[in-house]
Amino acid sequence: NAAEALLSLGAGPCAEIMRGLGVPLVAATMAELRAEFVAEMFGSLGAFTPDLFRAVGHVFIGQLLTALGRDYCKPFFQGLGAKFVVETFQAVGSKFMSNAFRETGFAVVAGIFSGLGAEWTGGMHKELGATFCSDLYTGLGPSFTASLFDTCGLQFVCDVHRKFGVEWAVALYAGLGPHFSAPVFTQLGDVFMSGMLGDLGAEWSSGFFGGLGVHYNAVLYATLGAPFIATLILADTRSSALFYRALGAKFVAKVFAFLGAQFVATTIVHLGCPASRTLFMTAGCDWSAEVLAVLGVEFAGALLRMVGMSFSSALLLELGPSFSYRVAKDLGPTYAVGVLSLFACKPCCSCRWPASSARAMPRSSAHC
Repeated sequence: NAAEALLSLGAGPCAEIMRGLGVPLVAATMAELRAEFVAEMFGSLGAFTPDLFRAVGHVFIGQLLTALGRDYCKPFFQGLGAKFVVETFQAVGSKFMSNAFRETGFAVVAGIFSGLGAEWTGGMHKELGATFCSDLYTGLGPSFTASLFDTCGLQFVCDVHRKFGVEWAVALYAGLGPHFSAPVFTQLGDVFMSGMLGDLGAEWSSGFFGGLGVHYNAVLYATLGAPFIATLILADTRSSALFYRALGAKFVAKVFAFLGAQFVATTIVHLGCPASRTLFMTAGCDWSAEVLAVLGVEFAGALLRMVGMSFSSALLLELGPSFSYRVAKDLGPTYAVGVLSLFACKPCCSCRWPASSARAMPRSSAHC
């Protein structure tokens, strides 16, 4: 009967009455009627609901959600059902919902989502579609999105992404673009992001970032900056190594080539020798050799020059002769000679032997 009365009034007059009453009184009335009753009533209204939303405006809807709070919204949304919520959101549009959620605030939205659970929230996103959701989050902005994720918590965010699935998540983030994702990741911080990659696992994470493509990853890395990437790896070096191995040496090498030797060198130096050792040894000799092979002699030489002789020597000592030998063997003598030929041969400062006589230099000359 209540639904029929609202329908007979029409969306415009109903909106005027609601605005006249004000958010506190409407919220108090809804609370008195109970969430299940109101959900059933709105569910009976069908297409009238989005018309009412538009008529009353996003500011009123946002403030109403805030006034109702998480504890009321959970049974209310559950009573409406994901299908009805999706249809209403799609009818009013992503811009309307972005503005309404911004009015509500990330803390309340996070409370509603986490209250409904990862399964419900993830399923609702998938039903809305990747294009709608990328437009929705673009409207909310990187800062709001990061605050929303952080408030929902690491485990909830991971569970929602698992519900998304790799393919759908790729479509969502591709729509958002790397310049949106980078400030979200930066605000969340290295501990949160490292925990997320670790929880989702190397297979899921590599499928996701691999699906986004070389260009997306390179732009994302460049926007985040080498120090952030290094800090992210340091947070869980072993998981990072397994992730890079799962991505594949060819893919990683193409990203490195796009970023340039300076970026890669800065990242390695920020990591330091012990962490670099863990990274390369966990990723494996074959992976390391393939990355270098794809990058080529010129890139490898430039990388060695930029990290410097002291760091290169210290890293080789950390890796040990066995690892270095296996990498060199995989690369082959031509590659090794090519890299060495990039560095000018100088006479020994102690014995003044000319560079051309370097081969004849006696092995006993320790100072050489």
